[in-house]
Amino acid sequence: MPSGPGERYDFFLSRRGSVAAIAREVADVLTGKGYVVFVQDYDIRFGDSFIQAMHDGITNARDLIILFTHDYLQSPYTRKEFTSFEAQRLRSQEERHIVVLRCDDAPLVGLLSDNVYQTLTTRAEVYLFFESRGGPPFLETATKKGTCSARPVPSSCGFRWSR
Repeated sequence: MPSGPGERYDFFLSRRGSVAAIAREVADVLTGKGYVVFVQDYDIRFGDSFIQAMHDGITNARDLIILFTHDYLQSPYTRKEFTSFEAQRLRSQEERHIVVLRCDDAPLVGLLSDNVYQTLTTRAEVYLFFESRGGPPFLETATKKGTCSARPVPSSCGFRWSR
């Protein structure tokens, strides 16, 4: 967690409970690369206000990573995380991004439909993918203006870049 006022997260990780283990792995890899990541498994302590913690995390994150699953949009919490971030992003002077990592074959719908996404097929591939490239490749495309329509090159470890 940021240690004081004005400090921020690089990423807020939004996910359903079914992919909690993947969320922890993604957070561990990003943290190991020096990024500051908000993930509920590590940043919300027993007894904390869940709603307040999510509000603080979304408000203080530069970018949002969505671990998208077939049931992602069924949860009022994940929908609120995404829509709140998107509302702030649209009003912000700062460049902020939404990165979608698809964890099953569910199609992106609604406001997420136009996002470039990465499909993750196994948890082991999360680690191999990030580690083999020295860090998450989406950071390069996610932090450059106008790359929303870019199609990254397929990787050799089973990940499929898609639109």
